[in-house]
Amino acid sequence: MPTFSIAEAHIVALFLQSIFYGIFLITFAQSLLVLRRSRRTFRQRRCSFIIALLFFIFGTLDIAFLLRQVVDAFIYYTGPGGANVRFEDISDWGNAMRTVFYCIETSLADGLLIYRCWIVYGRRWTIVAGLSPLWIACTVCEVIASYTEFTLNQRASLSAKELQPFITTALTTTLALNLIATSMIAWRIRSIRSFGESADAINHAVRVIVESGAMYSISVLVFFIVYLAGSNGLYAASDCAFQIIGIAFNLIIIRVERGQTAEATSTMFSSQGDLGRGTLPFHFR
Repeated sequence: MPTFSIAEAHIVALFLQSIFYGIFLITFAQSLLVLRRSRRTFRQRRCSFIIALLFFIFGTLDIAFLLRQVVDAFIYYTGPGGANVRFEDISDWGNAMRTVFYCIETSLADGLLIYRCWIVYGRRWTIVAGLSPLWIACTVCEVIASYTEFTLNQRASLSAKELQPFITTALTTTLALNLIATSMIAWRIRSIRSFGESADAINHAVRVIVESGAMYSISVLVFFIVYLAGSNGLYAASDCAFQIIGIAFNLIIIRVERGQTAEATSTMFSSQGDLGRGTLPFHFR
């Protein structure tokens, strides 16, 4: 039996996720403020707002469900085995729904990354065709993992052997997708230098893309390592990664709109007409 019990893991997860949720709320509020003052079109601002709002909704639901689980296990549950037994009810609707929230959040983030890559490369569908199999594989594994968790009906944790193949595959594919797509976007943005754009602005644009991608990738990598180690610390790692997804997106909005980097309007948020295949429409402040 792990020395780090599942009950202790959920307490730590609640503490750490609360910290990251607080950071998310600050960045979310700032992103709304800069969007309100943005000079971009209403349609572009609306798309950014909807995505940020979805991250806020699922992030709030996740921490609310976790709080409900902790209160239920430590306060209201009076059966044998204590809080550990309550948390090990893998098919409890609270446990299963939190997995669903995580799957939706990561699928949205990965899909958004593919969209950015598609825009950067002049709306070439070959880019989507190349990256979509990873996204589809990840999504399918997440759906199967969620269904399995709902129907397992036994005492187990997320590291149960019935879930391991699907969770490890999902984490592997999302890591691969993030590394490949982020690298492709950064390389494409740097190549714009050949069109005579400012080197400093290009470097700033690359930095924003790479840093946001690195935040998400590192958090998922930590989750993956802890998961493979079989530690109950996976709950804290996954909850932190959950909130970091939204934080990374909010930071892109804030840094772009405040002029701290090149504003790759089409790269991040564009919903305008087709782009040429040879150039990227960057707007520098």
